[in-house]
Amino acid sequence: MDYRILMNTDIALDFLTKNGEKTKEAQMVIRESLRGRYELLVTSETVSEINRLMLESGMTVGQAKECLSTLLNLISVIDTTEDDCQRALSQESDVDFDDAMIAESALRNQCVAIVTRSKKMFNQLGLNYFSPKEFLALGI
Repeated sequence: MDYRILMNTDIALDFLTKNGEKTKEAQMVIRESLRGRYELLVTSETVSEINRLMLESGMTVGQAKECLSTLLNLISVIDTTEDDCQRALSQESDVDFDDAMIAESALRNQCVAIVTRSKKMFNQLGLNYFSPKEFLALGI
C-alpha cells in the first residue's frame, strides 16, 4: 500500500453508528482499505474520544469495548508524540489545537490525506482533506 490515509473521528463515529448515508460512506472508505487500496489510520486520541462518546451516550463499558474492537480490527492506530503537540502549539493560525495535533500526527506518519466531514478545520494545516464521498471519487 502506497497511500496512508487518516480517518478523522467523525468518520469513525459514522462507521460505528447507524447514521444512514454517512454510515454507508464510512463503510465504503473502510472496505476499500481492506481491499489494499490504501492503509487507513486513526490517531490514538480518536480511539479515546470515541470510547468517551460511546460511554456518554449510555453504552456499557463492554459495549464500548466491543465497538472499539471492531474498529481496531479494521484499521491501524498512530500515536501522537510530544513533538506533534509542540508543532501544533506553534501553529500561527487560529486552528484548533486538537485539529492541529491530528494534522501533525498525520504528517509525521506520512499520511497523504485526511478523510473528514470537518474540512473547514483542516484548511490551513498542510494536508489534503476530503469528505468520504470526495475521497472515494478519487479512486485511490
